[in-house]
Amino acid sequence: MNRKQEEKLKGGLSALLGENSAPSEEKPAGGQPQQQQLIDGVQDKELRALLEEKRKEHLGRPKKDTKHLSRTEGYERMTTIVNTEKMEKLKAIALRETKTIKEVMEEVMDLAIEAYERKHGPIKVRKSKDKGIFK
Repeated sequence: MNRKQEEKLKGGLSALLGENSAPSEEKPAGGQPQQQQLIDGVQDKELRALLEEKRKEHLGRPKKDTKHLSRTEGYERMTTIVNTEKMEKLKAIALRETKTIKEVMEEVMDLAIEAYERKHGPIKVRKSKDKGIFK
């Protein structure tokens, strides 16, 4: 990260997490979503604008006469249980990098798979045959 980028992010993470990096147990005030509260706490105006733009990117109903592109095409849904402290750190990373948790997790999985394959060789996977139930 160069000097200019560091200056741009100055105050970003510390503003999000406060001087103490321990997660707060407080609930959002006035029904305001926690993510919005974190964004409002960022001191850097440019970073706050980027975070706000990213948050609003996929909100609302798609416009009429536009083709809806699935954000999950080529993906599978998964449910898992995660350590609370690690999840909070992951959320902070995603917010700081203006990415979704899905994007950050994909990068983490890519790194893990790459390291595993470097050590143990390529992983062979079967291609799924999605023909439906009655075909």
